[in-house]
Amino acid sequence: GDQLTRMAQDCINALRKRRIEGQINSIMRTINALTGDDKKAAMTEVQALSAQLNRLKSAQHTGGN
Repeated sequence: GDQLTRMAQDCINALRKRRIEGQINSIMRTINALTGDDKKAAMTEVQALSAQLNRLKSAQHTGGN
C-alpha cells in the first residue's frame, strides 16, 4: 500500500530529476555559442530548471512530494 506508493513516487521523482539534469546539461553545452537575449534566456531557463531540481531533491529528503 503506502510503501508501494512511495516506491512509485521515488521512481517518478528520479525520472524527473534525470530529465531536468539532461535539459540543464544540454543548455550548458550550447550556451557559450549564444549571445545577447538568447544567452540571457538560456541562463534564465537553467535557473528555473535548477530551482525545479532543488525542489525535487528537497522533497525527497523531507519525504514530501
